[in-house]
Amino acid sequence: MDHAAPLPADPATRCLARRAASAMVLLGATGCLGSNASFTFDAGVHLPSIDGSLGLSNTTLTDLDEIDLSSELSLDDADVAPLPRAELDFGFLDLAAWGFTTEASGRGTATADFGDITAGSDVESDLALSMVQLRVLGDVIDSGPFQLGVGLAAQWVDVQLDVHEIVFGLDESIDVQQAVPLLAARATFDLGELDLLPLSFELSAAGVKLSYADIDGALLDVEALVRWRFGLFGLFAGWRHLLVQIDGEASGQAFDGDVTLSGVVAGLTLRF
Repeated sequence: MDHAAPLPADPATRCLARRAASAMVLLGATGCLGSNASFTFDAGVHLPSIDGSLGLSNTTLTDLDEIDLSSELSLDDADVAPLPRAELDFGFLDLAAWGFTTEASGRGTATADFGDITAGSDVESDLALSMVQLRVLGDVIDSGPFQLGVGLAAQWVDVQLDVHEIVFGLDESIDVQQAVPLLAARATFDLGELDLLPLSFELSAAGVKLSYADIDGALLDVEALVRWRFGLFGLFAGWRHLLVQIDGEASGQAFDGDVTLSGVVAGLTLRF
């Protein structure tokens, strides 16, 4: 059985960040930014680990038990995810786009019923997560080395779990695809503004808690980075933590999920 969130997948939405990044690159390359604007492109990777649980019942009246993704389904080790990001900074206004996709596979034992798959069954599982975010920030503090921007973001969330029962060949899945509006903020402290070191520290966060139709959910995306600049180029490294919580009813089934994706991010930067 499948579950899909109310808003269907839109191929145009999936590549929106890539198109936005391409437009930003074109603007930067053609000199359309203006004298006070800058363009930054990050070519990074994300090394995530997965934690949390997901549950699926046969009906909306059936008790819902969750299955642990790491200890029971062995889905804790996710693939390394390329993490491209493009940003246009106009001084008072900042536009950014990023996205990544990662997958994990594992084999384990279901300790709770999962749809028609009964507790105690040996299962093979595949988990795929894709995230794309577009963000707009406006500066509220710009004082020497410290900057604080607040604004809005839109994040495309795609979480799919496929579980295959090995003995009888039963298949169950949860497929959540949703565009989510977020409140966003970013704080930076640049030691270069103090003529000390070409280092800057950056903390970004975006999140929301909302209800839509028969679905309740929350999303929190936090990233802490250290950046080192040398001319047009630079390096960055840090930590990203993503939390997705969702529960509700659809297609006559109840579902519940609490998925955490966290790990190191690092890469190269081009800025002009």
